[in-house]
Amino acid sequence: PGDLSEELRTALGMPVGPNANKVPPPWLIAMQRYGPPPSYPNLKIPGLNAPIPEGCSFGYHAGGWGKPPVDENGKPLYGDVFGTNTSNIDDIGEDPNVDRSLWGELESESEEESEEEEDEEEKDSQNVVDDSGLVTPAEGLVTPSGLTSIPAGMETPEAIELRKKKIENEMDGAETPVLYHIIPEKRNE
Repeated sequence: PGDLSEELRTALGMPVGPNANKVPPPWLIAMQRYGPPPSYPNLKIPGLNAPIPEGCSFGYHAGGWGKPPVDENGKPLYGDVFGTNTSNIDDIGEDPNVDRSLWGELESESEEESEEEEDEEEKDSQNVVDDSGLVTPAEGLVTPSGLTSIPAGMETPEAIELRKKKIENEMDGAETPVLYHIIPEKRNE
C-alpha cells in the first residue's frame, strides 16, 4: 500500500514518469481532514504523516499538497509532516522481551515427560476434597407453609391443542387433492 502503479496513476489522471511523486494523490485532502487509514497505522503518507517531496509546497493550487494537518498550536496531528524529526526507524532498538525462538520447534521427550508429571501433580492437588464446609439440610428446600403459589384451576394441562379446529375439519372431510385434471378435447365444426 502507498505505491501507485502506472496504470492506477493513468486512471486517476496523475502524471507518470520521473516527477510523478511530485503530484499528490487525489484523496490526500480527504485524508488530511479525516486522518490516516486505520487499517494501515504505520503507512507513511507524504503530506499527512510524512514530509512532502522537495520542491513541492502546501496549498490548494494545481499540484499543491493541501493543508498540513496540525492542531491549534501548530503541532502535527498524525506524524512528522514538516520533516523536523531527524530520528530514523532504524535507530529504534528491538524489544528485548520478544521471544525469538522458533515456534514450530519440537520439544525433547524429557521436557514432555516432566510436563506430564507436573500436570498429574496439579490434578491430584485439585482432587482433594475440603471437608470444612457445611452441608445444607434438605428441609431448607421445602416450602414451609405447604401451599403452592399456583391458584386452583391454573394447573398445567397434560396436552395443549395448538391446531385450529377449522384446518382439522377441512383435512378430515376432504379427499386427497387432485394434482391435475384432464380436459377433454373439443372440436369446433
